[in-house]
Amino acid sequence: MNNVIDYNNLVNLISTDMKQKNIVQQIVNQEKIKNKSLCLIFAYNGNGKTRISREFCKKESEYLCFNSFLEDCLVWNNSLDDNLNIVLEFKDSRIKSYIYDQGIDSRVVELFHNFADKRIEPEFNFDLGYIRFYIHDSENKENIKISRGEEMIFKWSLFYVVLESAMEQIAENIEDSEFSNLKYIIIDDPVSSLDDNNIIQVANQIFEIIEGYHENKKLQFLITTHHPLFFNVLFNLINKDKNIKKISKIKYLQRNIDKYTYKKIDNDSPFGYHLLLKNEIEEAINTNRLYRNHFNMFRVLLEKTANFLGYNNYVDCINISSNIKKEFIRCINLYSHGNLSDLEFSELNNDEKNMFIEAFNNFKIDYKWSDKK
Repeated sequence: MNNVIDYNNLVNLISTDMKQKNIVQQIVNQEKIKNKSLCLIFAYNGNGKTRISREFCKKESEYLCFNSFLEDCLVWNNSLDDNLNIVLEFKDSRIKSYIYDQGIDSRVVELFHNFADKRIEPEFNFDLGYIRFYIHDSENKENIKISRGEEMIFKWSLFYVVLESAMEQIAENIEDSEFSNLKYIIIDDPVSSLDDNNIIQVANQIFEIIEGYHENKKLQFLITTHHPLFFNVLFNLINKDKNIKKISKIKYLQRNIDKYTYKKIDNDSPFGYHLLLKNEIEEAINTNRLYRNHFNMFRVLLEKTANFLGYNNYVDCINISSNIKKEFIRCINLYSHGNLSDLEFSELNNDEKNMFIEAFNNFKIDYKWSDKK
């Protein structure tokens, strides 16, 4: 049964931020008391998924968490003067100390090389608290700044190696382990800036950990994401393993201005996220509730269609009157890269709505989308 929390009857002065805190707390309370070892949640950005991960992280000894806050524990020190100071610095001494004490830095490098170019060599300096990167077959071995995708891979590799170490200590029942009180493994969107191959690899790595330790009744895995491919890979892996499927919940968190819907995703059919996006946009058009976040949904559909059909750019799939096409592309670029979640739900003006509806209806006709819900 779908759980729908309607905030229409609350005092109007209660902010969207407070509403999100309320639904997040309800979800956290609900998932903590359920007798399930794994919860996978799909939610678009701005719906509160990172807050969910933070709410589980109240007592330090009880959780291991990968989210945007852990990412901030490693920060670039950029120098415009020379390359010597371009290093990734530890901002959390506990992570640095644990990697050093356990001697697992070489395992981090090994895992990083499973994803990234093996010529890129990470080098830990524990005394000064940083990691430098260089091309190991070059003559000068100057420090380099790796790409955003490579940086995410490195941070994920670091977290995964710590997670591996924690799981081994729990399995071996090591006395005085730092992880003896561990209850929650929380992973929030570890695939930002990664290509599809690496996204699939990360999903498989996570599933390997779940496979190895899902029988431990003291541990609960919570995975949240807005990335359709990452979600789909995990969804399929979970549903193919009947033992893990039994102890899993797969949920979808949706926000629609004054209402949150937190519902179970049907385990009998794959999650057709492209169909879900199409249906959400159609409902928004039919109820005259088009907002800026719908531009982002439409862009995802356009990009997936362009990739599938071999177009160079998603704009090649836009069919709209020539005199407004440039303005429509400007809007779709602007509104699909907003940083403030509240602005994602700002209502469109009439011109923007009319442009959107014309382009979306033409898109459905051009690519023969089914009208089935």
